[in-house]
Amino acid sequence: MAQESGAQARLVAALRDLRAKAGLVDNARIVRYGQHQSPPVDFKPQTLSDWFTGRSVPSNKRNFKVMIDYLQGQARRKSGRAPTEWQWWEQLRLAARDERKAGGRPPVVVEAVRSAPASAAGSAGAPQPPAPPGPVPEAAAPGAEPGGANGEHSRTPEPGLVPPGAAGEYTVSTPPPWPACQSGAPHCQGRRIEPYQGCLPHLPTDEREAYLSTLGPGSDIDLRGTVLTSDVLADVLRRTRRPPGPAIHETPVSELVDLPPAELGRTQWDSARFAGEADFARVAFTGPCSFHGVTFVGEADFAESSFREDADFSGSTFADDAWFNRTAWNGVSTFDGVTFSGTTSFDSTLFHRSARFTGVSFSAAVHFDRTTFAHDTGFDGAAFGDTAHFTGALVEGHAHFIGSVFSQHADFEQARFRADADFRRVAFAATRVLGPLTCEGTFNLTETHFTEPAKVMASATRMTCRRTRFESTATLLLRHAALVVEDVALDWPLEITGSPTPLIARDGSPVPDPSGDDAFVRLLSLAGTDAARLRLKDLDLSQCCFNGATQLEQIHLVGECRFATTPPGIRWRRGLPMKFLPRRALAEEHHWHAARGHSGWTPAPPGVEVLVPQQLVSLYQALRTAAVNHHRPEAADFAYAEDDFRRHDLSRPRSERLLLTAYWLLTGYSLRASRVLSFLAVSMTAGLLVLMLWGLPKGPIEPHLQGTLTGQDIAVTLSTPRPAPPDQPLDQRITSARLEQALSVLLNAAQLRSSPVALTAAGRYTELSYRIIAPGLLILAALSFRRRSRMQGWPR
Repeated sequence: MAQESGAQARLVAALRDLRAKAGLVDNARIVRYGQHQSPPVDFKPQTLSDWFTGRSVPSNKRNFKVMIDYLQGQARRKSGRAPTEWQWWEQLRLAARDERKAGGRPPVVVEAVRSAPASAAGSAGAPQPPAPPGPVPEAAAPGAEPGGANGEHSRTPEPGLVPPGAAGEYTVSTPPPWPACQSGAPHCQGRRIEPYQGCLPHLPTDEREAYLSTLGPGSDIDLRGTVLTSDVLADVLRRTRRPPGPAIHETPVSELVDLPPAELGRTQWDSARFAGEADFARVAFTGPCSFHGVTFVGEADFAESSFREDADFSGSTFADDAWFNRTAWNGVSTFDGVTFSGTTSFDSTLFHRSARFTGVSFSAAVHFDRTTFAHDTGFDGAAFGDTAHFTGALVEGHAHFIGSVFSQHADFEQARFRADADFRRVAFAATRVLGPLTCEGTFNLTETHFTEPAKVMASATRMTCRRTRFESTATLLLRHAALVVEDVALDWPLEITGSPTPLIARDGSPVPDPSGDDAFVRLLSLAGTDAARLRLKDLDLSQCCFNGATQLEQIHLVGECRFATTPPGIRWRRGLPMKFLPRRALAEEHHWHAARGHSGWTPAPPGVEVLVPQQLVSLYQALRTAAVNHHRPEAADFAYAEDDFRRHDLSRPRSERLLLTAYWLLTGYSLRASRVLSFLAVSMTAGLLVLMLWGLPKGPIEPHLQGTLTGQDIAVTLSTPRPAPPDQPLDQRITSARLEQALSVLLNAAQLRSSPVALTAAGRYTELSYRIIAPGLLILAALSFRRRSRMQGWPR
């Protein structure tokens, strides 16, 4: 038929195939999964049946996507079916909807799978669905005594109650630490119901009814080692509901709607086995609760339950989905060594005391969205086999994920840690974006392993990356954090960026900061880190210790990177006043000066080594090279410090240090042109004063012309007397005319020209000195301008 190849027929076939691969025998689990979503998705059983038979086409995009995501997750876990891209499903749905609007309808497929337990009775002529996995119902068990609504058993063991595989058999080598069942059932280790001989499933009708009649709200329950079916569990919980309405235990399960929650006292379920679905939804556990070593074969539902005292689930196994949505835990909750094989959800759960998930294994997706941990929580050694969702989670105490493994994406978007978040030795195998998150304590990524290209976004008080491994490109986008990056070997580029604005989540909302302080990220240490592929952008490096980092000459500084500055002002050195101008400096230089007792410098923190000048020269040389290569403004300051610590290095020859001292005094290592020009101005002023006071003669020198007549020959002699030193008072020697003459002499001397006026002996020596000093200082000034411009990258 032509219609069979249409979009509607292909959609129906694809949906039915996906449900079969997911191992579902009815649509009840889809309905329950939708109820656990936030906001809930109200799947109607008849609507789902119409979708799978072709009677209708899904119209709500979100509902359709929720169902597809659930079925694909189940199919991947149970049959290894690879998920199909959502876009393919959406295009097929839209095509089927358009086809149906145009009038095309595929043949209706007979639904052979139950859409819900309540709808099975309404399909008299439909083929019977296959029996769900789990224990055989009592009515169908061979040799079973007919029972009532509560599913009573005879004292004789019933093979149908505990079939091999489905409900499981107990084979133990040692007796359990509780009075075991003495009903004669093989391998039964269920807790004996005193004063009777059997466990609850193996009690005869009258004895079971007598025991159940003693139960009420707040009753203690001890069913350790017992194999429980869904009906037996429901029967127990019906007797503990409050208020205990008349004949409530005689009401069929299908008619129990919106009843008050069951209320249990001290409960012990250790080593029990729930052969069918375990429905503890809205149950109030008012006493200590122990589910140690329990096996949940079917779905376990603890949604909206409350645990008022300690609850222990350690060593338990959840073979199917587990729901703990909106559960309240008032005591210590322990899930150490638990195995979750199906989808697990703790969405909107509240843990008032500490929660421990040490060594837990999540094979399918796990959700802790909007979960609140009011105390310490630990996921040490946990294995997350599928996606892990901690979106919007709040941890008031310390959070530990030491040694955990995230095989798929780990979503910590908008998670908030009020104290430390310890991710030491965590393996992120497929996480490309971690965060944005908030940590008000220390965000510890020591020895953490990122396999895929990763982007870590965090607003934290302190962050530590020691021996962190990045197997691809990585970016740390941070705010506020005091960051330590040590012993990190980089085979791929790593960029550390400080964000000037709050981090933004996917929904566009800003991620809160841990405090209102300066949002600049303070990098504290790069010891042992290979800086060849390291890029630092918009960071505060004023406290950063670069000592121990390798290949610093290749580090890349971008944007506004703040360094410490030297304390400005006039300070006395060796009896002489010296004026110090502020310049950029490393934290190691501050430590060196503070150790020598110089005021205004920051001392080294405890445990930090104070370097010697030779080590500081190496640091400044490497950073100066990096700054020059990227045209950074710090290049000139680093070059100045490099030469300055060469001058302080006592291992160098004294002659070299004296030469460097003169180089520093005159030119500031050819980086202070203003200093050279100041010396030039001082020397010119001194020359002017010397010339006016002693270099220029007393007055104008008149030459004497003398002639001798001998016969017809005339001998003419022109003589110039030696310039007479001035003898007038000093204040009368400083006149505008003498200033003009002195200035003319110095300008000509600077150009290596002769003096235009006669000079005294003092004047001649002054002119000769200035012929040497002025050109030399002008050359040094030009070299200083040239070196500083090259350091700054002018011209490029």
